Order: sequence, then structure tokens, then C-alpha cells
Amino acid sequence: MQIAGRTTVNDNVFQAIAEITLKNVEDVVAKEKKGALAGLSKILLERFSPQISVKKTEKEEADLGDVSFELKLAVIYGVNIPEAAARVRKELAETVRNLTGYNVTQINIVVDRIVELKELQAKAAEEKE
Repeated sequence: MQIAGRTTVNDNVFQAIAEITLKNVEDVVAKEKKGALAGLSKILLERFSPQISVKKTEKEEADLGDVSFELKLAVIYGVNIPEAAARVRKELAETVRNLTGYNVTQINIVVDRIVELKELQAKAAEEKE
């Protein structure tokens, strides 16, 4: 038995999904990063954290709707930017579709900062002292 009703996912849920997904994508600087960036302080990571904008449209049909993203990211120096962007798009689109049922129509990525890993690690070490 199917009960009628409408389900809507708020924009802040999409932002949270994007933030969590970005933590798991290699070579993108995000909060609470694992791997090579694990030792960095919260202050440094806040400075390089992604900015996420969400735009969604609701549908009347069975699908919940469409959503698009604009991400401003920092990537590690030396990373192939088109490959990193493709990984972000793939992971985010799959995660959003699986968790919310919304169709991701577009993910615009602006790489607005290149971060040198050695420099970040050195600054993090200085802050610990």
C-alpha cells in the first residue's frame, strides 16, 4: 500500500551531503580531511573549506526533483584538476541520487585556490608548537 504525500529535501541537506562527500574525494581540501591532510589544524582547513551553493526545482511527478550545485574548491598543487573535478562530480551525483532520489542536473566547479601540501603541513606543525 502506498500512502500519498510529498517529500521535500531542504537545501541545507544537500549542502551537508556535498560537504561529507568532499571529505572522501582525494586531492580536494575539505574539513576533517583524512589521509595526507589529516594533521592539519581546524583553522587552516576552515580557510580552504569548500563553498557550496545549491539550486533545486521540485517536480509534481514521482521523482522528487532536480538539484544543481556550484562548488568553490581548493585542490592540492600538482593534482590534475579536470580529473579531480570529474571525481567530485561522479561521487556527489551518485551520493545525492542514492540518498535523496533527486536528479543532479549540473555540478559547476570553480577551483579558486591551489594549496601546496608541504606549506600546509609546515603551518600546521607551527600551530601545534
